[in-house]
Amino acid sequence: MKRHVAALFSNGKIKLIEDTVPPLTKGMVRIKTICSLVSPGSELKGWDALAKQRINPETEVSQKKFGYSVTGIIDAVGENVSSRLKVGLRVAAIGAGYAQHSDYVVVPQNLCFEVPKNVKSSDASYAMLIATALQVLRRAKPEIGEYYLVCGLGIVGLLTAKLLQLNGCKVLGIDNHSTRVELAKRWGIDQVVLDSDLDYDKKLDSFTEKEGFDGAVLAFGGRADGPLDRIVKHMRLCPDSHRTGNIVVVGWPVFSYKGEIGNMNNINLLRSSRTGAGYHDPEWEISDRDYPEVFVRWTTRKNVKFCLQLLESGKIDVSSLTTNFISLMNVEQEIDKCIEHPENMLGVIFENR
Repeated sequence: MKRHVAALFSNGKIKLIEDTVPPLTKGMVRIKTICSLVSPGSELKGWDALAKQRINPETEVSQKKFGYSVTGIIDAVGENVSSRLKVGLRVAAIGAGYAQHSDYVVVPQNLCFEVPKNVKSSDASYAMLIATALQVLRRAKPEIGEYYLVCGLGIVGLLTAKLLQLNGCKVLGIDNHSTRVELAKRWGIDQVVLDSDLDYDKKLDSFTEKEGFDGAVLAFGGRADGPLDRIVKHMRLCPDSHRTGNIVVVGWPVFSYKGEIGNMNNINLLRSSRTGAGYHDPEWEISDRDYPEVFVRWTTRKNVKFCLQLLESGKIDVSSLTTNFISLMNVEQEIDKCIEHPENMLGVIFENR
């Protein structure tokens, strides 16, 4: 059985290629996709980076299939698949190497989740990135009333900021794109500051009433030495002159801290780049069982299910984050038009139409 799948070429082009649908082995589910969400940060290193890549096209180009968050209809199930996953059921499916931008995907059953009836398929395709943002909170353990700073207002950064607000925190967001700053303001983030704002430090101090931030999140790619140094200077200051709090790193920022090392002595620097326990455990992914709740309270399965409930209740509205709908079958031509203005692109949905 053949399928069409979007491939990213090393010259920055995205084209549709044809290959064979993966086999329907034990514990796997085949899905005819409705749509999929592009994660610009982890998949493309950002829309800006992709646009720049196209300026100097290579003669020899390599290609790779990409994508990890789709919505679709179950087309067939393999051996030992749970009765909760029936042919014809609409599901959100996640997983790098599985839930690719394609008309057909084959995904482990523990990475497939029924979509609530009142949730749009395009919104459900955000499931993996909402769960990625939720895992940031699991790592940070924020408390109600705390001040949090989110540096980087891409999809994951915005979702993290919104979840922090739902958790009762006061959130200030920072980004170097004016369009993302304006979107964050419209989305109701407590305060948003442009990275180049001349009053940057004053606004951060004013936001916390000079108490400093209890926690912070780095949610962008590329070099992060400068942003990390600035964040540390605005964390809570202990009487012993040490800064304190949790800084969670999500995505792939690269940094080598160059500030005064004493400032980092009481700061917890945490990595978070998963959707919860179970993801990337092959045996868990294809099984119908979850880890014992008494030992692992929040697995990927529980996190994603909760994220879909947030969409169902309207507590998170991701539709306002979607800037472009692109036909998967005409992906090359339509993406070429959109990429002329990468600053206007955020949530991009590939539709199987």
